[in-house]
Amino acid sequence: MNHETLDFAREYAHPFKQVGWLPKKLDPDGLLSLNQMLEVYAAEYVNIGMEIQSISGHISASLVPDDQLSDADYSVVRDALHRIGTQAFTLNLPVTINLVGAALGSYKRSAPSYGQVKNDIANLGKVVKAELDALRFFSIPPERAVYYSTPPGVSGIDWLGEPTDGLGEGLDKVRDVSKKFPPAEEEFREAGNCFAFERYTACVFHLMRVLEYGLASLASALGVTVTNPNWHQVLTACENQIKTLGAHDPNWKQNEQFYNTAALEFRHFQRAVRNHAAHAHEKYVHDDAKIVMDHVVSFMQHLATRLMEVPMP
Repeated sequence: MNHETLDFAREYAHPFKQVGWLPKKLDPDGLLSLNQMLEVYAAEYVNIGMEIQSISGHISASLVPDDQLSDADYSVVRDALHRIGTQAFTLNLPVTINLVGAALGSYKRSAPSYGQVKNDIANLGKVVKAELDALRFFSIPPERAVYYSTPPGVSGIDWLGEPTDGLGEGLDKVRDVSKKFPPAEEEFREAGNCFAFERYTACVFHLMRVLEYGLASLASALGVTVTNPNWHQVLTACENQIKTLGAHDPNWKQNEQFYNTAALEFRHFQRAVRNHAAHAHEKYVHDDAKIVMDHVVSFMQHLATRLMEVPMP
């Protein structure tokens, strides 16, 4: 890559989110609807094609390919290439940007012939087509898109165009849980994103990581400490402690139902879900993952009524 190409590439090397290319104040970390994506990209696709066609038509008007480009024609070509470079940046077409930079650098050193520009533009058109063919877009239907979340701390626009705190609207109940178990929110986000993109087994895996925070809080509340703990050891110790407190503490009755229910739910998750997800015994589909997600959200809400985050062992 020559010096001029580097200079041109650097001119367009700033991140998308800083150039104001999104319409209607859309969040650069969020999802775009098909209509919004077309609004963002379609004009750029069309503009690049029109600019290439415009240069080709302008150059083809010359009957002497070996003649040097006139100053007026050089100005037309240069401005059009700059516009193509700008549009290529918006579409994230790095090879096109570099090719435009190389052409501009070459033309700056010595005025090109009409034939050279014609060949350069033909090659540029092939590169643009190849890069566009390599782009892939995922389509997420509304019923799953609501589970998509922007990165932590990034506010955004939900699928209906309303401002959000960045957490998927399909996980709106998680906001209550995250106040008591802040680290669990990131796992909920990842679970929702996996669900949105049909990675259902990965969704369940992250939901089991959410429960790790709940289990740690349950053990702490019961005064249970386990060396080198796993779910089975922690739950067994919790169950034994509940029985001990029930037998010796007359004030325990008011707490017994809550803790018994919590321990029973954790044991269910361990046997029915966690062991299978953690050891590749099960592959989850949409309905299974949705059931697990709803159950985990509901259960963590239940825990949050009495428990809160403690340091993970």
